[in-house]
Amino acid sequence: MEVFARYVHQHALVPFSLANPDLGALKMTDVVTQREFEKTDLYNEFYQGLNLRYQVGMSLPVAEDLTICGVVTRGDKDFTERDKTILTLAGPHIINAVCNALAYERLSAALGTTGCGVISLDSSGKTVFLSEFAQKLFEKYFAGEKLAANLLPDMLNIWLIQNGLSGRTPDTMNLKPLKIENQYGILHVRLMDNSATGEKTVLLEEKTFSSPKMFERLRVTPREAEILFWITQGKTDAVIALLCGISPRTVQKPVENIFIKLGVETRTAAMLRAFDVL
Repeated sequence: MEVFARYVHQHALVPFSLANPDLGALKMTDVVTQREFEKTDLYNEFYQGLNLRYQVGMSLPVAEDLTICGVVTRGDKDFTERDKTILTLAGPHIINAVCNALAYERLSAALGTTGCGVISLDSSGKTVFLSEFAQKLFEKYFAGEKLAANLLPDMLNIWLIQNGLSGRTPDTMNLKPLKIENQYGILHVRLMDNSATGEKTVLLEEKTFSSPKMFERLRVTPREAEILFWITQGKTDAVIALLCGISPRTVQKPVENIFIKLGVETRTAAMLRAFDVL
């Protein structure tokens, strides 16, 4: 692809198609002769090595501010006028597929930075979209479970069948979420239904448990991390001393060090600062 990128400016079909989107699908030979194309570095350094001589392509306006050019190539014979017509007729479907792919990619990327996973199911219960973060949640909360035909863990699939995929419209307003709790945290699974199309969206929302180990990322010692953890839980020095198996006076020095390292002066500020950084 490095070679292609180096010579792509010699691709006569792409700029011509982008400048004339109303013409539909075009062959390379609609723009330049085959001989002219085969004289280019693009052909000799890239396409010839792949045994690809003939090309047909068309503009695809996939967004208001984005138009791409899709090109199909082959090596045995040139494309026909019938091939061009078929590609032109398929254009709207190709655009729709590209738009969906871009939308799914943006959605998955956005959801990957939050504590929420998304699953989209069609009217028959088939999974049509599974966000990357949802797959990560599967590994954490459904580890070891077999996957059903729709690529969902058995426990989740059974819950969906009982509440949403049993041939009736689920009462999603009163439907209690599926709740799964383990050492990582609590996962709430909620179902939303589109009564018009029968399609369903499953939201997986995670609330992770905090632990003393998490606070070591704030460049405090393990003991200070443990004490900071209990501070965030609203515990007093006396209770922290009891929980940590130390004397109340021994708690005071680590607390002072925590304040210094976090740049705060009070327990409340330390708690807020810790959660802000994490």
